[in-house]
Parts: sequence; structure tokens; C-alpha cells
Amino acid sequence: MFQPLRRDLTLSSRVEQEIERLITDSHLAPGERLLPERDLGERFGVSRTVVREAVRSLAAKGLLEVRTGNGTYVEDRSHASAAEALARLLRLAGVSSPGRTHAIYELRRPLEIAIAELAAMRATPEEVATLKHWVDVIQQPGLDDAGYIEADVRFHVALAEATHNPLFVAVLHSMSSLMNAIREAALAVAGAQQEGRHSHELIYQRVAAHDVSGARRAM
Repeated sequence: MFQPLRRDLTLSSRVEQEIERLITDSHLAPGERLLPERDLGERFGVSRTVVREAVRSLAAKGLLEVRTGNGTYVEDRSHASAAEALARLLRLAGVSSPGRTHAIYELRRPLEIAIAELAAMRATPEEVATLKHWVDVIQQPGLDDAGYIEADVRFHVALAEATHNPLFVAVLHSMSSLMNAIREAALAVAGAQQEGRHSHELIYQRVAAHDVSGARRAM
């Protein structure tokens, strides 16, 4: 499963690239322990120092976990780890800086519309029931802003899960901290909660009815 290394990269970059390929091609499974540095160095024909540098870089990417005294393991490629990587990308792109919140809206608009359409196609009865639960929470009289925001987040995550596409869930999670700040500001507008209750109910009804075009319009 090991392949020759490219010669136009540094040794550590070439080792890093090859280990990443083994992970993404599922030759190395989540939770699997990597060979010791000495053995990897022999396989690749490089020093232990080169291997150590490559492992350090892959750990920074979230692909490997170095456990002191216990070896190096392939990280679990869960929604959470994917979301962390995307969130880091958004921060590095400066999206969280003042005056850049429009960038989140521009990303979220087509994303949420696609999610609503696919959820209407694919939602199971159990997933529809979960959506109904969070709509009922949102409709509770006297719900404070913190409770409303939490229910709003849970509703949209449940909608993303109903698409059966884990990438939608990961992207929503990656934007969560930025979106929560925007949600807090939006709730300062008079009538925002009332409008939100109406909108969530409409979206839920169309998804529950498996009305794809209606879910799109509602979102």
C-alpha cells in the first residue's frame, strides 16, 4: 500500500502526503495505531526526524493524535473533527472579523435552502418527530433568548441530519459560533422571535409533508 514518494517536495512533506493518502484511502482506519517512527522511517527510506516532522504536521491538521508514551493514532473522522477544521478555515479567512458577517449569510442562504429540499426528500418519521420537538420548544411562551437560540440551532442541525449527508452537518457546526453571535444581535430586533416561530413552523410543515418545492420556498 506504500507508493514511491514525489521528489519535488521536502522529505517531510512527501512523507506527510503519503500518510495522508493512506488515511483518506482508508488503508489506515480511524483509531488505528501507526507504525513506530523507526519502522515508518525504514518503509519510506527517511530518518526518524523526518517522520516526526510529518506526524506533527498531520496532528496539527487533525488527522493524527500523538499520545505521549502510547504511540500515534489515526483520528476519528467524525462530524466534530470536520467541523473544527472548517471553523478554523473560516477564522483564518477572516470571516469572524467585524464587517464580514455578510459572508456567513452568503454561504448560509444557498446551504440552508439545499438542506431544506433534501430533508423534505429524505427525512424519516423519527427525524420529522425531532424537528417537531424543536419547533414546539421554539413556540413555548416566555422562552428567553438563550433558550430560543439553542432550539433554533438544534432545529437546523436536525434538518441537516435529515439530509443524510454528513457534510451539511459539519459545515453548520463549523459556523455555529459565528452564527450564534449573529442570532443574538438579530433577536434585539422587535418581533424577531415571533417571526422566527412562524418561519420554523412553515419549514417543519413542508418537510413533514415531503413537499420539496414548498420546503425550498419556506426556507
